[in-house]
Amino acid sequence: MAGVKKHNGPQQIHSRFYADGQEWKPCLVVMRKMFGNGNKRFMTAQSVQTGELYLNSQGRPMPWQAIPFSSIKPKELE
Repeated sequence: MAGVKKHNGPQQIHSRFYADGQEWKPCLVVMRKMFGNGNKRFMTAQSVQTGELYLNSQGRPMPWQAIPFSSIKPKELE
């Protein structure tokens, strides 16, 4: 018989990511390098509500690890 017989190991609960009053999900950005030739690929955040990218003060996408997320849902989204 095909299919899942049992779940091995502990199940992990994935939390949601909130910042600036919005929910964010990870996305891959491919952009030109500032210095040198070629492209740079890194993970950043995309808003679930509007679809816009999480930008830093210079207007460039911020890396996923550098964004200060919270797992607490803001009151505006409730």
